[in-house]
Amino acid sequence: MNLLSLTTFLISLLHVLLPSTTAAPYNATDIIVLNCGASSTTTSLDGRKWEADLLFKYSPFNDKNASFPSNASSEHPSVPMVPYFSGRIIFKELIN
Repeated sequence: MNLLSLTTFLISLLHVLLPSTTAAPYNATDIIVLNCGASSTTTSLDGRKWEADLLFKYSPFNDKNASFPSNASSEHPSVPMVPYFSGRIIFKELIN
């Protein structure tokens, strides 16, 4: 038996002998959907509620000088308004 076939056999044997472990799938405890730049909670066409980023309890945008909201200048009919119409421009480092 040559070295290459012996190596191939040993590697194949390792795959059979070593137990395979797979992590359990992650189950999110919170489902968070943010509509960046929006001023109020909105609902998308599929029924999901999108929370405005300024109203979100974990929002880092409490400094009014760090960012500003912006809306798209035009809307294409094939693109839903929520959540694709608004955004937030960040111009200051949020984490010091």
